[in-house]
Amino acid sequence: MGPSQFESLDLATLPSLTLSQRMLLPHSAAVYFVLNQAREVLYIGQTTGLRTRWSRHHRLSDFADHDDVRIAWLTVSEIALLPKIEEALITHFQPLYNQVLPRGPVSKVSLYLDDALWEAFRIACLQSHITASKQAALLFVQFLHEQECEKKSSAEAEER
Repeated sequence: MGPSQFESLDLATLPSLTLSQRMLLPHSAAVYFVLNQAREVLYIGQTTGLRTRWSRHHRLSDFADHDDVRIAWLTVSEIALLPKIEEALITHFQPLYNQVLPRGPVSKVSLYLDDALWEAFRIACLQSHITASKQAALLFVQFLHEQECEKKSSAEAEER
């Protein structure tokens, strides 16, 4: 089961409830999506009991910080397929909260960007199937590499 099988999946057509309505979720086995107001996928998970899972989800506090978070779900009748479906959907959507954090200490960085620049960056990341966080980290690494190259070049020029 590959990510290309989900190209036509329209998350807006899936049943969904707000985070505050989570106790109304069905008890069914499902792959679920946490969506923000713009219908971007923040997180994907799988469970054999959707309501029970969301009564004490480990990411509940993370999602409470977002406005208008919804939980959408795709009911799965074959429980053995849940992990494979979840993995393929995570590969396809690359949700922010499913990303593995780097080992060791990390720093959170806030940026202030013009709305048009942010929107262009967000769209480019979506088209490249990379999270904005990962792309920003790559840009930091690229910038630091360029700075190191400039320092070496300047040092070599001074030696001549």
